[in-house]
Amino acid sequence: MMHFFNPRLVQPHSIMPRFDYLWGDKDASGQKIDFDKWRAEYDEYREGKRVSAPEVPAYASDSEIRSLVDFMLSLK
Repeated sequence: MMHFFNPRLVQPHSIMPRFDYLWGDKDASGQKIDFDKWRAEYDEYREGKRVSAPEVPAYASDSEIRSLVDFMLSLK
């Protein structure tokens, strides 16, 4: 899931676009996803100000990313 949310979490020089917008507004527990906070924490991680990357939010069962994941798994 990290790769879809922000490919540079997996491959620092990735040119793949982010698909974080597919998560929607809420995470799996119904809490609003604060994308601005997440990106700020990621920037701190990238600059070496944080030891670890921020956690990728768990996606809601009705999110578009869930549909994409289901599709990708069906290709096996």
